[in-house]
Amino acid sequence: MLSVHDVSFLDIAYLFRTERQTRPLVLLGAGASYRSGIPLADEAVREIARAAYARSVKGLDLDRVMLKQSDWLPWLQHHQWFISEPIRFAENFPHAVEHLLTPPAFRREFFLRMIQPKNGISPGYHSLARMIARRLCWTVLTTNFDSLLYDALQEHRHHIKHIDQINRTRDDLVAFNIYNRCQIVYLHGAVEFYRDKNLPEETRELDRPLLRRIRPLLNDSPLIVVGYRGAETSIMHDLLADGIEESNQYRHGIYWCQRHDAALHPNVSLLQQAIGPSFRLIPIDGFDELFQELEEELGDEAWQGGAPIPAGTHKRLEEQYYDYGIEGCLTVADLDHELILATLTEYCTRLRQPAPAAATCQELLQELGLLRRHNEELRPTVGCYLLFGQHVTEHFPYARAALTRDHKRRIVFEGNLLTQLRNITDALSTDDINPTIRVKRERTATDQPAYPPRAITELVVNMLVHRDYRAQEVAHIEHIRGNLLRFANPGGLTPKLLQRLQPDKRRRFVPKRAYTDLRNPSLADIFYGIGSMDKEGTGLADVYDMMIEAGGSTECTITENNKGIQITLRQAATAPDTTAARPRHIVDLYTTNLLPFAALPRFVSVLPLRERGATIPLLLKEVDPQAVPLFLLHSDQLLTFADLRQFESFAKCRGHYEALQQPTWDEFQRQHGRQLLVWLVHKHFEYLLHSYPMIVEPRRKRAYFVPDKGGKRSIPYHSRTGKKTTRTVVKPRDDGATHENEAVCYRVVELNGWWALQLKPTYVFTKADGRTPVSSLVQTSKATRRFRFDRNKNVDDDLTFWARYLAAGKPTISLGNTGVNDLVLAADYCAEEIPIFQREAEE
Repeated sequence: MLSVHDVSFLDIAYLFRTERQTRPLVLLGAGASYRSGIPLADEAVREIARAAYARSVKGLDLDRVMLKQSDWLPWLQHHQWFISEPIRFAENFPHAVEHLLTPPAFRREFFLRMIQPKNGISPGYHSLARMIARRLCWTVLTTNFDSLLYDALQEHRHHIKHIDQINRTRDDLVAFNIYNRCQIVYLHGAVEFYRDKNLPEETRELDRPLLRRIRPLLNDSPLIVVGYRGAETSIMHDLLADGIEESNQYRHGIYWCQRHDAALHPNVSLLQQAIGPSFRLIPIDGFDELFQELEEELGDEAWQGGAPIPAGTHKRLEEQYYDYGIEGCLTVADLDHELILATLTEYCTRLRQPAPAAATCQELLQELGLLRRHNEELRPTVGCYLLFGQHVTEHFPYARAALTRDHKRRIVFEGNLLTQLRNITDALSTDDINPTIRVKRERTATDQPAYPPRAITELVVNMLVHRDYRAQEVAHIEHIRGNLLRFANPGGLTPKLLQRLQPDKRRRFVPKRAYTDLRNPSLADIFYGIGSMDKEGTGLADVYDMMIEAGGSTECTITENNKGIQITLRQAATAPDTTAARPRHIVDLYTTNLLPFAALPRFVSVLPLRERGATIPLLLKEVDPQAVPLFLLHSDQLLTFADLRQFESFAKCRGHYEALQQPTWDEFQRQHGRQLLVWLVHKHFEYLLHSYPMIVEPRRKRAYFVPDKGGKRSIPYHSRTGKKTTRTVVKPRDDGATHENEAVCYRVVELNGWWALQLKPTYVFTKADGRTPVSSLVQTSKATRRFRFDRNKNVDDDLTFWARYLAAGKPTISLGNTGVNDLVLAADYCAEEIPIFQREAEE
């Protein structure tokens, strides 16, 4: 019979909700691991008896003897300590361990074999691991010795900073912290280190140091118990019963999950009576079913609250990693917040985590260790500022990279690291530096880039992530046409890698897979999250392989006294034969004219109007028009991406504030279609265009430059190669009566839930004033003649110009306005790599 305090499954789900400030504790017992093939207590007794009988009576290992129950059971029942009542058979477990599994080495050998999951990791552990990766749960207590949860969490090791395993050895208790975001506490120790607690005297109480550490968690968090019978005194009395008074009757609740067909152990019934309403009995089908349903119910929720980190931890991390430190007087206001939102959105999407809202970005940055409290103020770390700072090279003058071509023509790349990544990669991808060459094979010849594009990306990222930012010299890239591309980086091999890779007398070394040591883990985490690198130590090894496949070579060296690293790529010679390259890996990059949205508003404010039309004033006289958000008037509703709760006076002036609704983006699209969303996004983009010297034509979805006082206009910008160049966007025609004005047509598109802004560079021909378009017939005639001279390179240059101009050289374009900070475009066009062999097959 179930208790009067039974609650539904949704009550358990509520404990994990992101709006709750406390994270629940989970206590797992043997029942959680049963479906993975790890036996429960009664089956473990049988296994112990069989192993001990085979060893002591037959003198053989269990695997080498065929035993029947009639062999070992009478022998087991003959022992004086044996509890003969069938219903209490499982209670023989600690006694069987004490008397049959001796000496300790035999006990360890037996348990190591027993805790191997014969059926693999069950679905419940995977669901729980994914919930921990989304920070819905931080700490799991377990009475088990198996590593099932740890192994499941390993699949998320790139997102989880560190998995703390507590009480496996005598020394790892120091790693316990109530603010650790992922920790497993082995209440009964670990088998591997002879720390398992199974004997009767060992299961009477927990280790005092361990108990002192976990008691505060039990006092201030709800406890969910799954798969545990409640037999051990160490758990039921020492851990739980003794803490009743200190925890104020477990005011946050103990939620005891038990299978429908199971009876409560007497120890559990006593606990229920002792704490009364704080005890909740939850009937479940099983551990796997519970956590699979919880994961489904909680959907994409992810907890992004920032929790304080002990000062000692800060000091240790600062000493170990420069990018974790705080320098100067940098503040949150010095960061590019649109770039942060765009980057964290991509980071979370790639790691299959819910994307942050603009309002939660700071909390996620704290989670990632990029923002932290310093002297009571939230400050960016060095790594955070290097990634997202607005004026990085002013505060870190050596955090730059220089490109030299043929020992001259030096170009310097500045800005934050994400901007440098984009600009350097673009510069190295041009035909001038990475041309297509024809490589002769034994039987065929193939056209391919001189340097594999992925190899270039790997080395650019390696240069940005692994350099020593304390060194007072810039990173350097040297290109010698037809010969080599060399990357020189301040900061040599770390001591760990230096010992492992052991450079030769000429200071050369060969990178080895899985050999890695992060100098700047905060930088590496973000670059990994946006897909630019991995953390497995395969980057340089992949470069080696790619260059061999391309018919070239790679040389890695350290400079004198290990002050820096040089990676030299030597391109394939076109005459000598080579058999290493495989043409099927060659790809072409196809670029679209679509700028993807890096972030979209989460909801739309829908305000019912008091009256339709303009029969009442839009704003009160005292309301500044610049202080209200952009909006649309559609039918009898006002629509805006801003939160109108932050503009109460404006909303009350115009509509029924009490009836304000805020459906999510997807809900609004389902209810009203996408046209209104497109219309509103267009309005935001047009507002941005009005800030430039352009005429905007909303009906045509077109904008064009106008001349300055001199009758023409030139725009300075940085080309893809990194050069500062000037583009004439308005110029008089030879006829003296018209002007050629560069223009862009724009359109917001949505493709299966993916949103982008489509740009189409074009021309508008204007009259003598440079502003008034000529007639449509003349316009068409002149445009047709003008487009004859545009080739692929011209189109590519035009697209590059518009993206870089609109973004002001940054990686993102903010379309937000008053009250809207989460409408952000990426400044790089969508592109797709198409293998050449695939393209040829399709043709």
